[in-house]
Amino acid sequence: MKKKMLAILLAGLMTILGSLSVSAANIEKEKATNPVMPLGADTGGIGVVVFYEQITETDDIPTIVFITDATVTCVDLSGETHEMSYIEFEPDFYAYIVDGIPIGSCEITASKGGFGTVTDTFYVPTETIDIYKLKMDKDPASRPILFRLLDIFPNGLSILRLLASLL
Repeated sequence: MKKKMLAILLAGLMTILGSLSVSAANIEKEKATNPVMPLGADTGGIGVVVFYEQITETDDIPTIVFITDATVTCVDLSGETHEMSYIEFEPDFYAYIVDGIPIGSCEITASKGGFGTVTDTFYVPTETIDIYKLKMDKDPASRPILFRLLDIFPNGLSILRLLASLL
């Protein structure tokens, strides 16, 4: 009799725990698909830091170089294009910023002569401005061949060092 009661109690406990976990999973799924926003918070802001990596002659570690004069735009959910301004976001921290755009995904495009155009999709949050990174690459077609060979040279040195260490 005690074993039967214990089995019924355990089955009831398992049922309760199972329904709680299903309810929690449904709540999380609902939050992901329908985020709750405070009243009046249907717009937000977004920022992006645009940069490229430059390999120096003395070091194999790339140096990050910020691009301050790129053309950066954001296309919001409604398809409206917003020009992003390069401003000081925090003391000594600059980024391309736009505010007052609808909450949701935003397609950011950065372009500058001598670099390839880069487009990526980011999320616009409420009540804050999230800052994302956007890496640009130098456009090899716009650079003289001598500079392109110099870009390859540091990578070739590291390959030669690797081959020498294997001998």
